[in-house]
Amino acid sequence: MPGTPVIDAAFSAPPFPDQLLAGGPIGAAFDAIQLRLQSVFAPSVYSHVEIPPRAGRQIWDKLTRTMPMVGLGWLSWTAARNTGAEFRGDLVFPLYLLTRQSTVRGMYAGDTVLPGVWGMSALAIAALHGWTLPGDIGTARVRNASVVAEAEWVPEGTAFVALDVTVEGVGFDDPTLIAELADFLRLSETFTVDNLVRPTITIELGEDT
Repeated sequence: MPGTPVIDAAFSAPPFPDQLLAGGPIGAAFDAIQLRLQSVFAPSVYSHVEIPPRAGRQIWDKLTRTMPMVGLGWLSWTAARNTGAEFRGDLVFPLYLLTRQSTVRGMYAGDTVLPGVWGMSALAIAALHGWTLPGDIGTARVRNASVVAEAEWVPEGTAFVALDVTVEGVGFDDPTLIAELADFLRLSETFTVDNLVRPTITIELGEDT
């Protein structure tokens, strides 16, 4: 149609932020807790493992070959009740402590060679509860520590305790991550009209347009 301008538009979106893909505050909190546990449970004595999101008998057989064992996983990130435009909530990390002993008393209290689950639980709680994670990610709280009695996939003679470790009030507060998110949530659109490039239009995703 005569007189109709030829318009071509091209969007430019930045790549996904590396820090966000690595888990952002989830990954940072996980790594910090793991390092904290290694500082009180010497890796030369304790086997430190990462618990996969879904672990069946075969995986547990592999994880429990070396004891005593300290296993850390991730469960959830639950939004706080007063969360508004900026997400903030509690991260929950399940912590598993396992040791092998030949007597019931040894499973609880340990012996001269290996610890029991009483001592391992006390060490973990003392190290984590009330501890503020590096970078002010949040404060850790141990909500519960209990024996896992119905664990058929754990070898006989093994004492098994699960702890719920919560890191409170976690959000996207890291300055580097904030900068990456700002770039990630910005789209640029360049128009070409009749082969003439027009000024670039920038759209901030999440804002009213």
